[in-house]
Amino acid sequence: MRSTIASVLTAFALAGVSQAADCYNTPSNWFYGSVYDDAWSVRNAVCNGNGDKWAGHVHGTSNTPGGSSCWDAMENIINQCIYGENKPGGQWTANGQNYYISMTAS
Repeated sequence: MRSTIASVLTAFALAGVSQAADCYNTPSNWFYGSVYDDAWSVRNAVCNGNGDKWAGHVHGTSNTPGGSSCWDAMENIINQCIYGENKPGGQWTANGQNYYISMTAS
């Protein structure tokens, strides 16, 4: 039973990895007080149909604004790249949908 549970958990983990964001390589020292709020604002605007949005020094864009994967893709970029890896953004691409978040120096 334990091996079955471990196999199922491994399969879920591997499935999530295939849809992970690709973070930009440079660690960011550009963080400023509202960078996280700005990133969430960009996500909200892009996923509500605005394909190109700036908030503070954070830029978000997509070739399919409001697409079926938008909310999860943009959240993945924010959580994995900006929060998790201290990178100035990243991109997420699958099924012809592309989502980007990047930061510029403040």
